Amino acid sequence: MESGQFTFYAFMKAKGQSVKDSKTAGGSYGIGKFAPYAVSKLRTVFVSSISKSNDGKLTQLTQGRSILMSHDVGAERKQGLGFWGVKNRCQPIIGNDATPSWLARGNSSEQKTGTKLSILSFDEPKNWQKLLTMSVMENFFGAISDGRLVVNIDDQYRLDATTIDEYFNEKNITNEFNAGELEKEDIERFNNRYNYLKALKSNLSESSQTTTLGHCDLKILLEENLPKKVCILRNGMFISENIAGLKSFSDFKEFSAVFTCGSEAGNGLLRAMEPPRHDDFEPELLLDKNEKIRGKKAIKEIAAMVRKALEKHAKDPVSEITSIDELKEFFGDENESGGGKNNEESDPLGNIIIRAKQMKSKSLASTKAGLEAGLGLDDGDLGGDDNTEHRGSTVTQSENPKQKGAGDNPTKSLVALQNVRAIMQNGNSRKIFFTPTKTGVIQLKMLQVGADAEYEVAIHDTSAGLLKDSGVALEVTKGQRVAIEIGMKQEYLGALKVVAYEI
Repeated sequence: MESGQFTFYAFMKAKGQSVKDSKTAGGSYGIGKFAPYAVSKLRTVFVSSISKSNDGKLTQLTQGRSILMSHDVGAERKQGLGFWGVKNRCQPIIGNDATPSWLARGNSSEQKTGTKLSILSFDEPKNWQKLLTMSVMENFFGAISDGRLVVNIDDQYRLDATTIDEYFNEKNITNEFNAGELEKEDIERFNNRYNYLKALKSNLSESSQTTTLGHCDLKILLEENLPKKVCILRNGMFISENIAGLKSFSDFKEFSAVFTCGSEAGNGLLRAMEPPRHDDFEPELLLDKNEKIRGKKAIKEIAAMVRKALEKHAKDPVSEITSIDELKEFFGDENESGGGKNNEESDPLGNIIIRAKQMKSKSLASTKAGLEAGLGLDDGDLGGDDNTEHRGSTVTQSENPKQKGAGDNPTKSLVALQNVRAIMQNGNSRKIFFTPTKTGVIQLKMLQVGADAEYEVAIHDTSAGLLKDSGVALEVTKGQRVAIEIGMKQEYLGALKVVAYEI
């Protein structure tokens, strides 16, 4: 049996078997070939494939297959698997003499290698062309950009190296959907994949020769509002952006980066570690103990190579300590001996004397009072993933009750909030989490924390409760966690304080 015929047999008849021309091909479990049956109302597909034999001869094989339910006819059970083709041993039709034109890959005069798959009674969901186009773009943008893949969807969307950038950016296929048809996460994922595509075209790159994978490349895009994520492509196919060691880049500039392995042996190892969903690398899937060790080492090498490259290009260097002689008269030299009366230090020019003075710390009682009522948040960029809850710094109440800012309201009772967290959505929006200590209706207020006073921030949008007096009236239950997204009229990037009053 020629290799093309064996591959055709594996696709049409074999179970859990995948025959590929190379060790770096896309699939590996023989599961994806059943996907066309899921979108056929009759669970029936026809496949016509033209392959080239070792002597250069072109051969066309055509066959149909149905996967239905088994059923009983009297005492005889009929199986649910059926084939269309040569009845003897359920063989495919060879050539195109007995093949309908709508099924055949090509006629006798026009033949070229490739496969035509026809789905009988296609189950046509709403916007299937757009959804399929988005899915292909998100998962195969690398192969399309390289010119290795061209996709034509219902003669409406043609994806190739010259058009994919348009569908991501200028035409932006997400704009063709009506409001509510796509989730926020769908649009965010689509935009992130476009950032990876731009990174592939970036001139900023690093290469490395690793022990287990061989030659590897990292393409880097540095721009504002990028998610600080690294994705791994294999043969132009998106695999994952959640690899161990590459999930947190809190102290890096905003970037998007794409890792690729240029070695066939290295790509073969990566493919062998992919689960059926092809969305991760799991060394435990390797059968041989030594291969498992190689797999784990490969993942560590990827993380090390990527971090080294990003530290070079996406991290601000630490400046060296420089002596500024112009300011020496205002600062004393360090006392190397550590001795001296009252820890006294003298200026070398003899103009001033600097003495260390112990700072008076706040009492425990005042700190506790601030924790119970202040509930301040510093929701600046704390790094990490955007979906992570961050602990804010506590802003305590003033020790002097006469010093009142805009947030103080003597006519209302403060409600203590526990375990306050904040996520900065953007300059105009904060997502706040807290646990109330009382049950009832409260009013949330947001205050700018200033050096001399606190100024009320006008709230114009909320995901829960009602807007009331530039705040949010909200019904809460004691001990029950609350999550609320608040929108402000003006952009503010500094520290904010959240207070809650009884209503």
